[in-house]
Amino acid sequence: MTAFVAKSFVKAQAFVFIDPTIVEQAQTWLLKNQKPDGCFNTVGKLFNNRMKGGVADDVTLTAYITAAFLESKTSVSALGGLLHWSQSTTEMTLSVEISSYVLLAVLNKSPLTAEDMGYAVRIGSSTVTVQSTSGEQHRFLVDQGNRLLYQERALKDVTGQYSIAVQGTSCASVQTTLRYNIPTPAVNSTFSVAINVSSECKGVPRGEKVILKFSVEYNGLLESTNMVLVDIKVLSGFVPDPLSLTQLKRSELVERVDSKGDHIEMYLKELTRNIPKFYKLQLQQELKVKNLKAAVIKMYDYYQPNVGNEEE
Repeated sequence: MTAFVAKSFVKAQAFVFIDPTIVEQAQTWLLKNQKPDGCFNTVGKLFNNRMKGGVADDVTLTAYITAAFLESKTSVSALGGLLHWSQSTTEMTLSVEISSYVLLAVLNKSPLTAEDMGYAVRIGSSTVTVQSTSGEQHRFLVDQGNRLLYQERALKDVTGQYSIAVQGTSCASVQTTLRYNIPTPAVNSTFSVAINVSSECKGVPRGEKVILKFSVEYNGLLESTNMVLVDIKVLSGFVPDPLSLTQLKRSELVERVDSKGDHIEMYLKELTRNIPKFYKLQLQQELKVKNLKAAVIKMYDYYQPNVGNEEE
């Protein structure tokens, strides 16, 4: 992150004033974290794993920092067989970075050659004919005036066999689309939740007591996750037991627990791949509710809410 910000500041100096001391301090700090073998130490924690890109180990981290120094016009030299650096004299964050590189690619592309223009001149027209064995026929004309326009026709004989014939000199792309309804398939999530529920009635002064035991696990490709949010929907007529809630707050990896209405939100620092974590929560019944509906536990990546799972 420090290398990325430093090189971004260097590029921005062409448009706005940025104190060179800030960039120099960042580069000096990076150099202090260089190991004897030339690689760089990983210092601190990047809270959003998506911003890592392909940086996953010493080699990729060193490559990224090296590229940042080069883009910042900082020289590199070899001394005693080891690499060292010397200063020359002279989200949404992911979207900004991606867009910037796309713009750079567009601005740096080479102009069209005479050969390219020759290919463009030879673009003519074509007639695409789609015909079924039952006699249904559709014709599409593709020429210089409409070659970038989308054309479509509805096929009446859906179960028939169709042939496609093209006559002409231009290039055309043909696509068929069949729409139908199927049950929504189960999504393979990188998070999993397992729930075990038991209840006690005897010796409980106020209604029924429900003991909720659940485990959460991450089984994705990364070694660990970002912060994980576990959202527990409390059954209607029930409230969390205060002592149990306090114990939950003291559980492993739990950073914070918030009780909001009929929801309990538990923030986990991170989850390590394929290592399940187990938790327990007691719920006390305050009101009897007829036709009680099932509640759910949701868990998802704090920085990517669309990546998650839920169980009843």
